[in-house]
Amino acid sequence: MKINILSSIDKRPSGVNRNLIEFGNYLFSKGHEVYLIKAIDRGYYFNRRDRIEKKIAKFLYGLSGEE
Repeated sequence: MKINILSSIDKRPSGVNRNLIEFGNYLFSKGHEVYLIKAIDRGYYFNRRDRIEKKIAKFLYGLSGEE
Protein backbone atom coordinates (compact mmCIF):
# COMPACT_ATOMS: atom_id res chain seq x y z
CA MET A 1 0.00 0.00 0.00
CA LYS A 2 1.27 3.50 -0.84
CA ILE A 3 1.05 5.95 2.10
CA ASN A 4 1.73 9.70 1.89
CA ILE A 5 2.50 11.67 5.05
CA LEU A 6 2.18 15.44 4.71
CA SER A 7 4.40 17.02 7.30
CA SER A 8 5.24 20.57 8.31
CA ILE A 9 8.83 19.89 9.29
CA ASP A 10 10.33 23.33 9.43
CA LYS A 11 12.53 25.42 11.65
CA ARG A 12 10.06 24.71 14.46
CA PRO A 13 9.57 20.93 14.50
CA SER A 14 6.88 19.55 16.76
CA GLY A 15 6.43 16.30 18.62
CA VAL A 16 3.63 15.28 16.28
CA ASN A 17 6.03 15.19 13.32
CA ARG A 18 8.31 12.79 15.16
CA ASN A 19 5.39 10.47 15.88
CA LEU A 20 4.35 10.56 12.21
CA ILE A 21 7.89 9.77 11.08
CA GLU A 22 8.21 6.88 13.53
CA PHE A 23 4.81 5.54 12.44
CA GLY A 24 5.89 5.83 8.80
CA ASN A 25 9.08 3.94 9.62
CA TYR A 26 7.02 1.21 11.30
CA LEU A 27 4.74 0.93 8.25
CA PHE A 28 7.78 0.81 5.94
CA SER A 29 9.18 -2.09 7.93
CA LYS A 30 5.88 -3.92 7.35
CA GLY A 31 6.29 -3.60 3.56
CA HIS A 32 4.30 -0.45 2.73
CA GLU A 33 5.55 2.34 0.46
CA VAL A 34 5.75 5.41 2.70
CA TYR A 35 6.44 8.90 1.38
CA LEU A 36 7.12 11.90 3.59
CA ILE A 37 6.03 15.09 1.87
CA LYS A 38 7.52 18.30 3.19
CA ALA A 39 6.03 21.69 2.42
CA ILE A 40 8.13 23.81 0.07
CA ASP A 41 9.54 27.08 1.33
CA ARG A 42 8.27 29.61 -1.20
CA GLY A 43 10.03 32.55 0.41
CA TYR A 44 6.94 34.49 1.45
CA TYR A 45 7.55 36.31 4.69
CA PHE A 46 5.05 38.43 6.51
CA ASN A 47 7.27 40.13 9.01
CA ARG A 48 10.79 41.44 9.29
CA ARG A 49 11.94 38.85 11.82
CA ASP A 50 11.19 35.95 9.46
CA ARG A 51 13.16 37.61 6.64
CA ILE A 52 16.17 38.16 8.91
CA GLU A 53 16.06 34.59 10.26
CA LYS A 54 15.92 33.21 6.71
CA LYS A 55 18.92 35.27 5.60
CA ILE A 56 20.92 34.08 8.60
CA ALA A 57 19.91 30.48 7.91
CA LYS A 58 20.99 30.75 4.26
CA PHE A 59 24.33 32.23 5.32
CA LEU A 60 24.96 29.47 7.87
CA TYR A 61 23.90 26.84 5.34
CA GLY A 62 26.44 28.26 2.91
CA LEU A 63 29.17 27.99 5.53
CA SER A 64 28.34 24.46 6.57
CA GLY A 65 27.65 23.00 3.13
CA GLU A 66 25.00 20.50 2.18
CA GLU A 67 25.70 17.99 4.90
